[in-house]
Amino acid sequence: MRLLLLCGAIICLSLIGCASSVPRVQMLNQSFSPKSENETIEIFKNNRPNRQYIEIAEITYEKNDLNAIVSKAKELGADAVIITGAAGVEAHSTLMTVLDPEDFHSSKAQEYGLKAVAIKYKYAKE
Repeated sequence: MRLLLLCGAIICLSLIGCASSVPRVQMLNQSFSPKSENETIEIFKNNRPNRQYIEIAEITYEKNDLNAIVSKAKELGADAVIITGAAGVEAHSTLMTVLDPEDFHSSKAQEYGLKAVAIKYKYAKE
């Protein structure tokens, strides 16, 4: 019994360790000279820029923190970020057996975090 509890505790702790406390970056292209923290970059949520650009990296963050995404994009030298959606979907399921012989089952999905693409414009703004 103790072994079973120990294994359960180890599994729980390892799952907790999977949550990222910093944005994850998957490079898609070269990085550029970093921008300073006081420089601004553009943020696109429901559209894409009208200018030509290259995608530098995909940035994923488990938390819903746009400032962390922007900060990471600045480190990569991005001119803008395009928010592409949620970092993931978490499913919650409930199985209830009350007095009714038929089981009641409900589930719902909830999005969490942010996913974005850091971009660099091909040409300077005219």
